[in-house]
Amino acid sequence: MIEFRRIKLVLIFLIPIVISIYFLIAWHRDPILSDGREYDTLAKNIISLKGYTLNGITPYALRPPLYSLFVALLYMITKCNPTAVVIVQIFLVAFIPYFLYKILIFAGFEEKRSFFAALSVALYPFGYIYVQQLVTEPLTTFLFVISSYFVVRVWLNDDLKFCEVLISGIIITLPALSKSQHISLISALVVSLTIKGFIEKDLLKKVKLKIIPLLLGALIVLSPWALRNYYHFKDPAILGEGAFGELLLKGFYETKGRFLLLTFWNEKNSGELQSFKDWKSKMDEAEMLSKQEKVSLGVAKKKIAIEQIKKEPLEAIRGYIVRFYSFWVMIPTEQSNKIKFLVIVVEITLLILSAIGFVMFYKPLINRLFPIYLCILAENAILALGHMEARYSITLKVFIIMCIGFLLSELIERLSNVRKLTISYNHHSNKE
Repeated sequence: MIEFRRIKLVLIFLIPIVISIYFLIAWHRDPILSDGREYDTLAKNIISLKGYTLNGITPYALRPPLYSLFVALLYMITKCNPTAVVIVQIFLVAFIPYFLYKILIFAGFEEKRSFFAALSVALYPFGYIYVQQLVTEPLTTFLFVISSYFVVRVWLNDDLKFCEVLISGIIITLPALSKSQHISLISALVVSLTIKGFIEKDLLKKVKLKIIPLLLGALIVLSPWALRNYYHFKDPAILGEGAFGELLLKGFYETKGRFLLLTFWNEKNSGELQSFKDWKSKMDEAEMLSKQEKVSLGVAKKKIAIEQIKKEPLEAIRGYIVRFYSFWVMIPTEQSNKIKFLVIVVEITLLILSAIGFVMFYKPLINRLFPIYLCILAENAILALGHMEARYSITLKVFIIMCIGFLLSELIERLSNVRKLTISYNHHSNKE
């Protein structure tokens, strides 16, 4: 029995490696494209002792630093070889289903259900598309799942010591330094514990033993980044200097004139879209405003974005709704329409099955994983305010797609019970 369990765990580790290699061969892309160019430059400047800069001079803070430091570390070892980053990322994502399995076992779910949940995530094809590129998703998802273990541990265990919760707070906050919106994970846990404290009438105890050490852990992780940004920009900029203004402005225009699942359909040819031209014009306007009023570029972008939203509130609301649901559907913008349509069908089918699985098991899922699902809801709502891409949802989908495994295990169990009843009935009939 123990040996068979080991075989299953090896299986959910190997499947992501095989799928990652398949995408590496079938849909190969240069590791240093789009965002990858910036991460490559940032990493090289770090190891050249030019600081966290793009041009080697001007301090940079739009992107949080952890992924760039991760790339820089591998560059130091391999003499700036991006292939090494890809190889490490393949192994990082291979551990994700395994750690998910451990989380579910710790949370009290049956071994069979936990395995099928991990298997579903291991087989989810779109979780591996970006492994071959220098983008944050592989590292961020790895960190998010590990952090989720500590979230569940703090959420369910009332016997933890102050130092244990403090260390958990540090680990839970780490994903925020890779992808800034994941500050929602520690925030969701604190909010969840506060709600739980009110319901159980022991809020003061939870504040002393859990909330305070969690916040202290978050402070330890975020304060060096915040102090560094305050020194350079006179703004703590925990989420990235000027990031909110830029995302708000870009988000408003990226869905303007585009509807439903077609939001990112024509992204490849976005230079031809009027909304894209309007956005570029507003970005230039923000640069001028920044110089005229002597404010940061981020502040200027936020001011222009808010003014535009006030002028067209209905368009802003419509765009928010479009971004809110299109966030979950992966559309490969550089592929043929046939591939795009196939991907949409597969994504929607998987999300529907996930929703059915979640509804069937919502009580244990909410009771045992409430902070994680609160984080997922909060991040989706927050990201829809500004620019986002479907790849941002890959991390969150781990705890969505796993519900297919719960559904599958339930179906197998019911079919097995029917088969047993049938055999028993036939056996009884033969006796008579």
